[in-house]
Amino acid sequence: NLYPEKARTAVSAHVSEKMGVAVDEAALSIIRIANANMAKGISAVSVEKGYDLREFVLMPFGGAAANHAVEIARELGIPQVLVPEVCGSFSAVGLVVSDIQHDFVRTIGRRQDDVRPDDLLSVFQEMEAEGVVQLADEGVEPAQMVLEWAADLRYEGQSWELTTPLKRMERLSEADVNGMVDGFHVLHQQVYSYSERSQPIEFINLRVKAVGRNPQISLPRYDIESPQPDAALKDTRQVCVGLAGWASVPIYERSLLPTGSRVSGPAVVEEQISTTFLPPGSAATIDEFRNIAIDVWSE
Repeated sequence: NLYPEKARTAVSAHVSEKMGVAVDEAALSIIRIANANMAKGISAVSVEKGYDLREFVLMPFGGAAANHAVEIARELGIPQVLVPEVCGSFSAVGLVVSDIQHDFVRTIGRRQDDVRPDDLLSVFQEMEAEGVVQLADEGVEPAQMVLEWAADLRYEGQSWELTTPLKRMERLSEADVNGMVDGFHVLHQQVYSYSERSQPIEFINLRVKAVGRNPQISLPRYDIESPQPDAALKDTRQVCVGLAGWASVPIYERSLLPTGSRVSGPAVVEEQISTTFLPPGSAATIDEFRNIAIDVWSE
């Protein structure tokens, strides 16, 4: 939303002049295309798998993500955005605290009628043994190891599979295999809005996820101070707020915003390695963990 002179020159030379539109209009179009592409990517890993995004919160991370987050959430129908306190370095934090994980897969390519429970169990146990050895080599204690099963199943003749989570078991019976198939039907209904229980099923791949649990971190919780953000106001700036054009917008320093304070858009919240843009009609509150909790539509 703020275009340095070099960026304006580049947009002018490569986009606006060729399109015959103003620089600001061209730059806004670039941002809208970028937002649409990011929204499409989120949709591909959520809506297309049967999830209702209205039930979720969007959490941006990285230096620029919070600049786009509210507009992306609006496009996807997500009601709230949560910008973590360490937004700019959130991926690094995640790398430090996330669990260790290794995935193992074996292809079997059999119809349900040809699947023997003991054969499935043998393959799962073989992959489990590999996972336990690898986690142990990395210093994970047995008590912190978690093993999860899944299988790639499909209706006979389909060219794609659905990875279906399975319950891990010490023994397998025909009834357990039928339960796996039932789980596939339910998942297929969720993802594609139909299932064909009379159709033969194919087991394509078996999977084991070997997880080494890391100790959970405890985030500090702060007392609610004040609903007023005035102490953090450091400037007002001309900012392009979308189709409404340019407006004089307050600029806040995130580290100075009191816990419990509320900021209404349009506004910009700046920090050392990230920036959050609140477009018109949105509003943010600094919660007790010092996240920026944004209501995408506050009106």
